[in-house]
Amino acid sequence: MKRVDVCPMTTPEYNGWWSRRWQQEIQEENAKADHWERKFQEMQMRNEALERSLAESQKEKCRLKARVVELGRSLHHNRSHNSAIELQSSLNKIEEMKGNIKKLESVLQNCELRIELLEAREGHWKVELHHSHDQVKNKDYLMYESIVQIREVADHLQTLAV
Repeated sequence: MKRVDVCPMTTPEYNGWWSRRWQQEIQEENAKADHWERKFQEMQMRNEALERSLAESQKEKCRLKARVVELGRSLHHNRSHNSAIELQSSLNKIEEMKGNIKKLESVLQNCELRIELLEAREGHWKVELHHSHDQVKNKDYLMYESIVQIREVADHLQTLAV
């Protein structure tokens, strides 16, 4: 904001208007900071949900891999019994499980990419939040300095009036 020199012609109404304007700007900056804080919290909640989904997908992947191993053993058993029908059924199940694993790996990779994106956004929002807080601090300091100058001018005017 531009610096304004206080002249002896400044009225109490102008001082009140100036004070209200500063208060309004501070409220606006606080609203911006609150907005970014809410965005940050929303992204954290989305990130946690994605992490839970990722953990569930990883558990499902492990379960499916164990099932594939189990089916592989079953396949070996069926080969020893020379049962062509059971063998084909087991192979179909294994292929189905492999397809499921590929799908889950794709979903897992997608979730990992989404988490990376959310973490990058989280970093950006932290910077934005910090910047907003700095702006509020700077405006508070400028307002304080302006009030001090106004008081000094008012005191000087009172001494001149006396």
